[in-house]
Amino acid sequence: MHSAVGPTDTSVPCEAVCGRRRLCGHPCAARCHGDSPCPPQPCTESTPLTCICGNRIEKTTCGYTGEPRPPKLRTLECNDRCALIQRNHLLAEALDIANPKPATIVYGPLLAVAPAGEPHR
Repeated sequence: MHSAVGPTDTSVPCEAVCGRRRLCGHPCAARCHGDSPCPPQPCTESTPLTCICGNRIEKTTCGYTGEPRPPKLRTLECNDRCALIQRNHLLAEALDIANPKPATIVYGPLLAVAPAGEPHR
């Protein structure tokens, strides 16, 4: 057993954080447990989740509990915005547009002057 005083003094248990890399890639956050396996506590490290196309990214906790196999890769579902981006990409590719830019709306002089909700005089 590790100790706070020295490697041969086992009267005071080590209080350091383990820090050993778990299969999820994050360090073990448990208190020192010597050479024994890391305890099956859920990993609390923050990790990003993305959808398959990479448009959506959310932070969540890892949650890996120490099973003998690596954790499953979790993903978010693509949403309507992802579908729109994919559609625009395919259209740009079909029309041979190198860098499609979002359309800029240009208002005529009548709409640019009159505030919303007020009739034009």
